[in-house]
Amino acid sequence: SNSIKVRSVILTVNPPDYFTELFDAGDNDLDFLSLTFSPDGSGAYYRACLDGVSEFPTDPCGGTYVPLGDDDFAEVILSDDVEVLFHGQYYDRFYIGSNGYITFGQGDTEFEDTLENHFNLPRISALFTDLTPSDIQSISFKQLDDRVAVTFEDVPIQLIDMPPITADYIAPGQVGTYRNCDVIAIVIDLSADVEQQLNICLDFLESRNLLIDSETATADQQGNPLGKRTFCICTKSDIAKPGVLETLKQLCGHRFEFIEISTETSSGLDELVSVLFRMLNIIRVYAKPPGKKPDMNEPFTLPAGSTVMDLATAIHRELAEKLKSARIWGTGVYDGQNVQRNHVLNDKDVIELHFN
Repeated sequence: SNSIKVRSVILTVNPPDYFTELFDAGDNDLDFLSLTFSPDGSGAYYRACLDGVSEFPTDPCGGTYVPLGDDDFAEVILSDDVEVLFHGQYYDRFYIGSNGYITFGQGDTEFEDTLENHFNLPRISALFTDLTPSDIQSISFKQLDDRVAVTFEDVPIQLIDMPPITADYIAPGQVGTYRNCDVIAIVIDLSADVEQQLNICLDFLESRNLLIDSETATADQQGNPLGKRTFCICTKSDIAKPGVLETLKQLCGHRFEFIEISTETSSGLDELVSVLFRMLNIIRVYAKPPGKKPDMNEPFTLPAGSTVMDLATAIHRELAEKLKSARIWGTGVYDGQNVQRNHVLNDKDVIELHFN
């Protein structure tokens, strides 16, 4: 036949890699791995490099805390006219979502981790799943000279909102709760009479030997601690009169730390979290069952200076007596190093315990 047929053909050579994988429940295999995406001018925009890690690539300490609720997001505007490049587009801001992702262009509250939802916005989905504020104990970002780091980190700290103390009334059981706590926070409203609030709180705490000072014994006759580490949370800083915080400090005869915050502007909240962690003097340790991956969702919280044996006891007191050996991944050791029972643990260490 002399007929000619014309057909359109689309030929795609080396289609771009979207660097995306949808994990089913329990099959995320990226524990202790770091993925670095470097621009390379290709159709995929980046090349990927996979490395093993034992800690955050960027230390979150000193970062800015981002308080988020359930299915929430927060806008982060970069300082000093800095912009970040993402898939060929420059952005001067991004949005941190409480469900484990970062978006560009606008914020998102989507909680269903589907490919369609992932691609509906320019997005980095490192942890995309239906998280809640109790799952994400600490979200922070840190802007550095060559990058911006966003950290999702679990730090379980229980805050108990006690009934207010007045000159005339104390709730039943209130003293016992203070006796059994680790840190006492005196909450002062900076927009009200700070002297009256401070005097009422100090009279209550001092008369019951709840403060650590030169006049209070560190422990009773049975060895139980008496005084507690104490600091002041100064609220409503956004509407306080100028100089009221300095007045409060002068009125207080104790060497408390004063943290000025505002829930309206979020000012001081990052410092509050940092101070709490420091005053509690604790470390987070992750348990790794032999032959399995470590549980990075629920660390064991131990006093700083705790040993391998202390961790074993925290897991199960009777089982600790059968502790045979331990391997560790973390600070000052090589990965998988065998350590003794008296080895002192560091924050974010991963421990594999072996029992008889």
